[in-house]
Amino acid sequence: EELADAVGFAVNDIEALPFEAESRQYTSYWELAQITYSGGGQSAVFRKSLGEEDNSGDYQLYDEVVETAFDGLTVTLKGGGGKYALAVWSDEGFAYSLRLSGGISEAAWARLIGGAVR
Repeated sequence: EELADAVGFAVNDIEALPFEAESRQYTSYWELAQITYSGGGQSAVFRKSLGEEDNSGDYQLYDEVVETAFDGLTVTLKGGGGKYALAVWSDEGFAYSLRLSGGISEAAWARLIGGAVR
């Protein structure tokens, strides 16, 4: 609730991460909300902000960039070798990004993103 108050919009935790989150860090950067999850040597960074632009802050060049649709959302996945570590999308006036320390399949992203925005 404190994060939502700081940024001015609701922000949901992601419950379906591909690892068990042992800790969560909530950060606000003006109108950008960030939740950093870590556990078992893995991490994830979830961001939500107003607008539709890529808010990931990840400027790495990836071997594979695909655009796909999950549950009515157009999502850009970035990674390599059929595993994707970054997803970027927008929905109803908000921009989202989720970066994982390890890549997962496109099908795994579909399940994960469904829990991230709804």
